[in-house]
Amino acid sequence: MAGDTMWVWQSILGRTKKHLSFFLLQQRRNEETAKKEQAEAAAPSREESRSANLSLILILFAIFFWFVSINSIETYFTLYASNVLNIEAGDAMVTLAFFAVAFVASAVPAGIIGTKFGRKKTIMAGLIGLIVLLSAAYFLRDIWVIRCCLVLAGLFWGLVNINSLPMVVEIAKSSRIGKYTGYYYFFSQAASIASPLLFGFIQDLTHNYSNLFIYSPIGILCAILCMVFVRHGEAPVDEAELKAEVEALGN
Repeated sequence: MAGDTMWVWQSILGRTKKHLSFFLLQQRRNEETAKKEQAEAAAPSREESRSANLSLILILFAIFFWFVSINSIETYFTLYASNVLNIEAGDAMVTLAFFAVAFVASAVPAGIIGTKFGRKKTIMAGLIGLIVLLSAAYFLRDIWVIRCCLVLAGLFWGLVNINSLPMVVEIAKSSRIGKYTGYYYFFSQAASIASPLLFGFIQDLTHNYSNLFIYSPIGILCAILCMVFVRHGEAPVDEAELKAEVEALGN
């Protein structure tokens, strides 16, 4: 009797173990299937991935071109002011400071504007403002009018510069943020190296510092042509968070 009872318990335990193993295995398979489906849903299609890569390349070249443009102003404006406007080097440096101060003042508002209205639209508005102002500067000779133009140009430059790195990072997956940030700094620093050499070569040929305000708008124009075809890099807008930022800025 005891032997029969032991056999029954062994049979029950064996069946229970078998069913439990099957249940756990089935649960594991279901979890793996669910994870696979989620990964497939989250993974971009091949066409979307190509579009994102193209947008990345275009943004990086736009970054290169607008840094070529702005770096030439930062490097050669003092020489331009001394040779064309006939003002002292100290006054020329003070004049250029109008641009730098306006850029710093625009940093936080530019980020909020980019979030509210879209980074691409904000950058395009900044680029259009820059090309108009820098082109107009070619014809200007009054130092205070030029200073006013530089203040406006600094504000527009803030719209461009502050929103460019977030666009690059937005395209990257979380594991590639460092890599894509490296791309951004490579292209921006490459422009900072190439632009003084390139405009210096042009200056040696033409001996006319006024060409600075032909060279610089051309760089902005090339950046605009790149940005027109960008389709990625925007971030989802959290209206509540954006409202809180605006209120904090107002206080």
